[in-house]
Amino acid sequence: MPLPRLIPCLDVAGGRVVKGVRFQDLRDVGDPVELGAAYSDAGADELVFLDVAATLEGRRSLVELAGRVGSTEARASAVGTLGLEGVVMELHGKHAEVDVRGSGVPAEGYVGANFHEVGDAAPAFEEIREKVYDAGKGTGPEGEIGEVLYNRGVANSAYVVEAMHTAMQEFGNKVLTGEEMRWGFEHLDLTAERIEELGLTGVVPPTKVTCSNHEGTEPAVKLQRWDGEQWTVFTDWIPAMTDVVRPLIEADAEQYAKENGITPRDCAS
Repeated sequence: MPLPRLIPCLDVAGGRVVKGVRFQDLRDVGDPVELGAAYSDAGADELVFLDVAATLEGRRSLVELAGRVGSTEARASAVGTLGLEGVVMELHGKHAEVDVRGSGVPAEGYVGANFHEVGDAAPAFEEIREKVYDAGKGTGPEGEIGEVLYNRGVANSAYVVEAMHTAMQEFGNKVLTGEEMRWGFEHLDLTAERIEELGLTGVVPPTKVTCSNHEGTEPAVKLQRWDGEQWTVFTDWIPAMTDVVRPLIEADAEQYAKENGITPRDCAS
C-alpha cells in the first residue's frame, strides 16, 4: 500500500503567509519562502500556496512565488499556487504549446518545469534551419523550432547520437548491436564543453550515464512561464533531489526484482 503524501496548503495574502477562520480575521504568520522551506525540510512531498485574495481582486495567483520557492533548496517534489486560475504549475506534464495555446481558459502565467530549454537561441537551431529547412528537407512546420516538443526531440536525438558515437569509438564504425548500443549509453558523458560543441548550451544540462545510474548525474529542470503567446524560462537549472528520490527508486527496484525472480546486473563486472 503506497504511503500517504504530505501536501501542506499555506494561505497567502499581501505576500505573507496568513492564518484565519474562513479567510476572515487574518493574521501574519511568516514569510512564504521560509515557511515553505521549513515544511519541505520537515518531509512535505509537495507545497501549495493559496492566494486568498486572487479571485476577489480578479488577478493571477502567485506565479512568481512558486518560482521563488522552487528555486530554493526546498525538498518538496512540486510547488504550486492556487487562485483565480487554479493550479498554475506543472512538473514536466501539460506544458507544451499545444496544452495552452487556444485552450479557451486564461492560461497566462501558467508555469511548467522542463528537462530542456525552450526557444531557438542556441546555435544548433540556426544550423537546423540552414541545413534542413533551407535545403527543403524539413518534415514539419519550421515555426515549431524552439517549441517545447520540438526541442524535446532535439534533446533526445542528441542523447541517442552521442551514445552511438561513444559506442563506435569502442567497437568501430559499423552497425551496432543492441548490447553495444547499451554500452554506449552507459558510457555517455555529456560535458559542458561537449554540449557547447553541439551548439546546445543551455538546452540540456551536463550529465554522465553509467551502468548503475541510467538516470544520469545531476538531473535538473528549468521553470518556464506562459505569457499568452510563448514560454519564457525564468530560472537556471534546478537540481533534482537525488538524495531523496534515488534511495526510493533503488528500494522499489530491489523489491520488484525479488518479487519477479530477476537477478540484477552486476555493474562491477
